Amino acid sequence: MPAFANVNIEHLLESVKRHEVEVGSWLNVIGYVDREKVNEKEKGVHVQAIALWDAGNVDVGAYEQAVESRKEAG
Repeated sequence: MPAFANVNIEHLLESVKRHEVEVGSWLNVIGYVDREKVNEKEKGVHVQAIALWDAGNVDVGAYEQAVESRKEAG
């Protein structure tokens, strides 16, 4: 089952650059789970972002392999 993160960047709008939020961009996000939003009808977890930056060039193959290795390790 896919996991969804609904990230609210409203507090960061003055500092976020356009290329950082384009479709397909990989981002690093620091934030906290918004407990008030947990029971809403939208799927996934709701995160209030407090920092956001471009993840740079991500090796998707290496990332997927690392995720699978982590799943197998339990």
